[in-house]
Amino acid sequence: MKFPTPLLVHYGVTVVKAIAIGVSGWVLAVIGGKIVKRLLGQIEGLRKQGNLPENAGRLVYYFILLATIVAVLETVGLRYVTEPFIDFLNKIVNYLPNAIGAGVILLIGTFLAKIAKEFVSSFFETFRIEEFSKKYGI
Repeated sequence: MKFPTPLLVHYGVTVVKAIAIGVSGWVLAVIGGKIVKRLLGQIEGLRKQGNLPENAGRLVYYFILLATIVAVLETVGLRYVTEPFIDFLNKIVNYLPNAIGAGVILLIGTFLAKIAKEFVSSFFETFRIEEFSKKYGI
């Protein structure tokens, strides 16, 4: 019996490519998750929010891992399986600018609130508002 060598070579190369994509994607997911966790952990306001940096790191990890799984399945040739995942990833990627914009607006709002707090407290100290309220019973 004669072995179908070209077919075995083709499937062997496909499997090696899928494993290489899977391993490199997993490594990128781990690194990406740790980078996001570390970067968000350095922001003082986000550190106070509990495990927000850790959850954001996990979210990035799973997003990259999902993209890696889709790439591996595409390499193997399971396009019908990957179509729903590709649609899902496209929806997530289309939503990201809105989420990033909301985060930026939140950070700017927090910064402006701190400035307003300092302004109001210095205003009260300058005009001795507390003394007036105690003096006149307000």
